[in-house]
Amino acid sequence: MQYLFRQTYNLNTSLNKAEVVLLEPETDLGRLYAKYLRDASYNVFQALLSDLHQILAEVEPKALVYSSNLDSQAIIKQVTSIRRLYPNLHIITLSNHSEPIDVASWMEAGISAHINKKLSRPQDIVAALDQIFSSN
Repeated sequence: MQYLFRQTYNLNTSLNKAEVVLLEPETDLGRLYAKYLRDASYNVFQALLSDLHQILAEVEPKALVYSSNLDSQAIIKQVTSIRRLYPNLHIITLSNHSEPIDVASWMEAGISAHINKKLSRPQDIVAALDQIFSSN
């Protein structure tokens, strides 16, 4: 007896994934992050803190990778301000040192994910973005 099977596959046919703005104050590290994101087909736009709002307005990205040397309260203020202007923007924070209480406060302010630089690899940013976008 012969059987006929039909399988349906959901293939992403677009070559480029979402637009991502990358804010990394350390130049070399920013280049490394951008390389991994571009290799994963993300459209990457690098920004400085001084021109962040201008780039967000021009690019209208799906995600912001936000690394900062600011203290926790300043990060909360920045994230809250960005979240108010761009409510659908996914924000991933990166830091070298972060206490659980700080990360909890950042989550309440509206970040989608946090990556501890000391406990991760640069390509983990790609994995985090892929996870965020696949769950939407």
